[in-house]
Amino acid sequence: MEKDKINISNKYQAAYTAKVLSGREGLGEIGNLIPVLFDANVELLPHQVRAAVFGTQGMGEALLCCEEVGLGKTVIAGLILCEKMARGARNVLIVCPANLRQQWKNELWEKFGIESVLLGGADDITAEAQVVISSYQMAHLRAKELSSKHWDIAVFDEAHRLRNFYKDDAVIAKSLYELSAGAFKILLTATPLHNSLLELYGLVSFAYPDFFGSLETFRNRYITNASEERMRELSNRLKTIMTRTLRQSVKEYIKFTNRVSSDVGYNWSEAENELHIALIRFIASDCKCFGVYRGLFGALLLKRLSSSRVAFESSLGHIIATIRTALDGKGIDCVIEDEESEETVTARFVYPPSIIERVKDELQSLEAILEMSESIKTDSKISRLQDTIAEALVKSKRLGENQKVIIFTESVVTAEHIFSHIKKSNKPLLMTGNTHDKDKVRAEF
Repeated sequence: MEKDKINISNKYQAAYTAKVLSGREGLGEIGNLIPVLFDANVELLPHQVRAAVFGTQGMGEALLCCEEVGLGKTVIAGLILCEKMARGARNVLIVCPANLRQQWKNELWEKFGIESVLLGGADDITAEAQVVISSYQMAHLRAKELSSKHWDIAVFDEAHRLRNFYKDDAVIAKSLYELSAGAFKILLTATPLHNSLLELYGLVSFAYPDFFGSLETFRNRYITNASEERMRELSNRLKTIMTRTLRQSVKEYIKFTNRVSSDVGYNWSEAENELHIALIRFIASDCKCFGVYRGLFGALLLKRLSSSRVAFESSLGHIIATIRTALDGKGIDCVIEDEESEETVTARFVYPPSIIERVKDELQSLEAILEMSESIKTDSKISRLQDTIAEALVKSKRLGENQKVIIFTESVVTAEHIFSHIKKSNKPLLMTGNTHDKDKVRAEF
């Protein structure tokens, strides 16, 4: 075997791989996975191999891969894809948040040599395309087209977006379930449970519809009449279809950065505060332009404004353009992939003649709010961020550490906005889901 076919960087990986290859690990038959282990251009870790074996040798219909953040769920999915494609699987659908599509495309090629196309991208889907990557919303909008193709494997990244599958109004989740019928499903999420066990029921039901029986049965057994014994029973049942590795259990061979958190506050300028008040007043009014989606769009706009004004202006501009089109007598869908949350905001804008004049007045109000935002010259958040960066560099120098700062944002638009400001006084690097050569950015950093 060629030495460069597998990366073994420590004694734990070496020992684990030796056990796997000698058949003494006790994970079942892994003959089909062994070539994948040596062909993958990744640093394999024991829990990733274990999860991949579980996925290829488990119940057979689906895998819920719920490793904690940073433990390589994408690598696990890639290993399973390679194994199943080696055994004849051809058509693969990967559904992920819109801002992760390019990242998936890059990693599939760089780590596993798998070519793919982006649905809605320049290459888009063709009859010959075998591995297709789509956002949740795009897959829903083109469900009829996607359903015409038999998918052998369907991967759902950030799969907690499917947690409301059990609800009647979970339109997107039900659409994706239908188009992926018959496919081996891989659901990737670090947070299979948010607020209620019913969300876990929805996520599991998407993969295994009959696993828990009816909603009422699940509710009675594990919520209404819950007990320690039944919670243990639930945990044991989930182990038959789910992998879950916690960061604390892999500290022996993964060195995590010690994080110390602190809150940094800042004050808005008078103009920024007036903008915020104007937006709140509009949302609080009985506005008709958003229809029944007033709460959703209001929350979205407030969230974008708290991220950055450029993110807010981008979303508000899109909404305004959609309302204009609807006022021309054309019913239109307003679709916004909310990159800062777990949801996609979708609304059908159709205005009856009786409210047209009122919506026109509201549109003028929205346009005035947009103009107010665009006229503001100061950015208090950026100013405070620049001070914080300077303080962090001074502190790291005093501690004898590398003078480097990493800034995380959930919004790509906000990240680009920050980059454009701090590059004047620093030497920043920008990495988003659309960055092609991430290894080069990491090397430069």
